[in-house]
Amino acid sequence: MKLRVYSLSLALALVGGLYWKLGRQFPAPPIHSNSIVEKSKENSNGKRPEKISLDEPDGNPAELIKAVQKIQILKTILQSKNDNDPRLDQDFNQLTPADKKAMEKEYLALRSESRNERGTIIFLLGRNLNSPDDFDFLKGVVSEPPCLSLSDCDSSAASVDVHTETTSGMQITLEYPQIVALKSLETYLSENPNSVAAIEVIQKAMQSKSLIVSQMANELFNTQKSRDKSTSD
Repeated sequence: MKLRVYSLSLALALVGGLYWKLGRQFPAPPIHSNSIVEKSKENSNGKRPEKISLDEPDGNPAELIKAVQKIQILKTILQSKNDNDPRLDQDFNQLTPADKKAMEKEYLALRSESRNERGTIIFLLGRNLNSPDDFDFLKGVVSEPPCLSLSDCDSSAASVDVHTETTSGMQITLEYPQIVALKSLETYLSENPNSVAAIEVIQKAMQSKSLIVSQMANELFNTQKSRDKSTSD
């Protein structure tokens, strides 16, 4: 059955409003988020399992110490809920592999419902895409099952139906980390149009069960194909 392609103009307009909130290339944390920073419990209770696994960060002791310090700064910013904290622009550029591995672990440690915090981490990692591991992590992010409710991502009594055509602000909030990941890839591809790794992440997102994520991924993929075709012509 041919996949229906819906217009994303309204969704992109809503997301665009979030981008300009911080004056950055990527969106600020959405105002709908419950902004809770909390360690997730082990998945022995049958809750949604994480599909991403990480080894311990590599690097020399000095780099690991700096990575720990950076995570403490990040936690402070997330807990303050200050979207305009200048450290987001000053302290998270040119991340080392140890920095990124520590931030990825922090992402997984957060509750699935912490859409704000998770999205902020992806926002920061998305400005530092330069290794295969970076793209592998984003593959895991875009492969996550849709979050159905800010109170419980697994809730069967969710207030938002991820299979409907709605592009409300709440739906964008629920899929915030995935949307930020796709916008990061869009920017990366504008500077690295031949990146196979970036395209593979987008293709993974095209398979998402979230309508808004799969739509955005499909549109981004088709845009890139058109750009490649015009370049070859």
